[in-house]
Amino acid sequence: MFKKLLYLIPNTLTLVSLFLGFSSILFSIQAINDLYLSARSTSTQSAALAIEAYPERFLALAGILIFLASLFDFLDGFSARYLKAATPMGKQLDSLVDFVSFGLAPAVLFFTITLIAVEHIPEAGIYYSLWDGFLTDWVRERIFLCKLLAFILPSCTMFRLARFNLIQEKRPYFEGLPSTYAGALMGIILTFNFYLTPLANWIGVSNNFTWLLPFFKVTEQLFFNYFFLIVIYITVSLLMVTRIRFYKIEAIIASNKGKTYVIPLFIVLAILSALFFKYVYVLVGLGYILFSMVYFILRYRVDAN
Repeated sequence: MFKKLLYLIPNTLTLVSLFLGFSSILFSIQAINDLYLSARSTSTQSAALAIEAYPERFLALAGILIFLASLFDFLDGFSARYLKAATPMGKQLDSLVDFVSFGLAPAVLFFTITLIAVEHIPEAGIYYSLWDGFLTDWVRERIFLCKLLAFILPSCTMFRLARFNLIQEKRPYFEGLPSTYAGALMGIILTFNFYLTPLANWIGVSNNFTWLLPFFKVTEQLFFNYFFLIVIYITVSLLMVTRIRFYKIEAIIASNKGKTYVIPLFIVLAILSALFFKYVYVLVGLGYILFSMVYFILRYRVDAN
């Protein structure tokens, strides 16, 4: 009886991850709905002011829920290994949930963001789509393109998960960017400017980091760039179906050097994440991808010689 209850723990965590991913999709839909109603009921200028707080409420939640889903995805795998409660059914459930939370949810969020990005209204400080009762051919083409681009991530996620399920032996690395990393990273990047004022601003610590202000400003402008978001989205999607090796965090920690540096590094990252969450996570996420790609290229050259 007790053994059966242990099997419920990882599966329950998997369902929580599904709930968070599904909720992210609903918040993305709610964001578009509120945008449409606001734009139809007010003039363009007043709508810009009325919507100023709206994306911080729905788009922010859509992004952060994907990130939280990735944490529960990590916890369900960890609990299954620690409790020795891994089952074939649990593995299939995990893959199906990953497709929803890290394939569909980020894609819907991306489509929402790019749809809003048809026109940028500086007064609102956000990307805003004109809903004036008609759509020009140019706008129709832009929306159709957004749909095609949004399809890239879930399709790559599907192939990535299918390939992962076929692997039987244990490896210290992932072949292709894990869907969990990809989905969580896109959730943070797409909603980078819509939420989470750094804790450093609240407690006044940011005054001691004035030298970082130019970096913060450039980063925020970069992640507000419509075309940059598209490039990042496509790149992250395609990385999932490559043969590039992305080493598992637990494998790095288990190594001798990892055991020496993991605790101090974890403490430093925890403090920095509390102060500058979104900046630290994006830097760590992109740094992990860049390191894996460079290491793979260098190792490939050595093996070729």
